[in-house]
Amino acid sequence: MNDPANSGPVFVLVVDVPNASSQVIFLTGYTAYTGANSRTVTGSLELRGVSGGEVQRFRLSPLTGITSGYMFNIGNGGRFALGGGITLQGRHNSDSTAARIPTLPLRQDNDRPLIRVDGGGLFVMRDGSMLQGNRSINSITVPGAGVHIARNGKFVMYGGALDGLGFSDGNGTNASTGGAVHIGAGGLFEMRGGEMTWNRASLQAWGPTVANEGGIFRISNGWIPGTERGSMGNANMGNSASRSTAAIPRGGVLRHRSAVTGAISEWGIFHEDGTFTQNGIFADGTILNRDGGILVVNGQLLPAPAEGRP
Repeated sequence: MNDPANSGPVFVLVVDVPNASSQVIFLTGYTAYTGANSRTVTGSLELRGVSGGEVQRFRLSPLTGITSGYMFNIGNGGRFALGGGITLQGRHNSDSTAARIPTLPLRQDNDRPLIRVDGGGLFVMRDGSMLQGNRSINSITVPGAGVHIARNGKFVMYGGALDGLGFSDGNGTNASTGGAVHIGAGGLFEMRGGEMTWNRASLQAWGPTVANEGGIFRISNGWIPGTERGSMGNANMGNSASRSTAAIPRGGVLRHRSAVTGAISEWGIFHEDGTFTQNGIFADGTILNRDGGILVVNGQLLPAPAEGRP
């Protein structure tokens, strides 16, 4: 298959730290989203773990009082890929998240997504990679707790997982936010595999797992379990709605905003030459599959399983 991440020279860093809880120096410390400390990727970089080795977890800084930080800001044509055995962990302040992911180092919410892609940048996830445990307190100004795609940025997900991402209670009042992924004007998200599980919708709005606000969302393979009401921890790994007094759960698998020019959400098949055949398009202006989830296999939209992985 045509791989946009391999269209030129790529610097590959294979990480092998004996203790999986260790922090690698150049990836630790506070990651500001502007200024000299920002980790802006403008070249080509791939991180991968040793085959069969321990998972390497890279974390945002444990310094107290610091609430903002992308882990990576990809722009100006930069290319950044996560290979197998690499997990990027964010900030959170959630008892349910801490109980499920005890390796997370910090009980403090962030106010940025883990990854921002713009300016023609490209972010790639492969099998065995993961974005995990980032909870945002600023879903309106900086939408998306996992990946925010804007200004001709591109995110291609061949595999891996977006896990435990979302917004804190009282935030997410903008229905376009997106707990795991936000696609802004000019952004492109191709989901060719992988899964989005345990992600959290917002309390005050219909904040979804994936929000398309002026970009393109294409899926040929992948699994996004349906929304469940209440805290994260459901047996089927569903993407949770926040606790609410509403009669029905808030949140959803996909929010497609038809009122925004350029927003396209569709499923189909990616061919070996990189072309895409559209099989269907998601309905405009709706929050889709709030309960049932989305399971796409070889471009076919199938019923999501009631429990467990497909």
